[in-house]
Amino acid sequence: MDYETYFHECWDQISTDTVSPEKYQSNLKLIQEITYELYRTNEAYGNMPISLAGRVLSTFFEGLRVNGLR
Repeated sequence: MDYETYFHECWDQISTDTVSPEKYQSNLKLIQEITYELYRTNEAYGNMPISLAGRVLSTFFEGLRVNGLR
């Protein structure tokens, strides 16, 4: 699977309650970099199904939404 497909399949699982369209657009570079690292992990080890990657992303960004960055 190529990165673009992986990216879209991961982010199709993320609720807009977790990452709003506005936050998505304003943080797209960060989102792309984090998703790419998950993609590279999957390519290197084959242990990161889309469903797990989507859950990791959702948990990460939900934590940022709730707690923010300091």
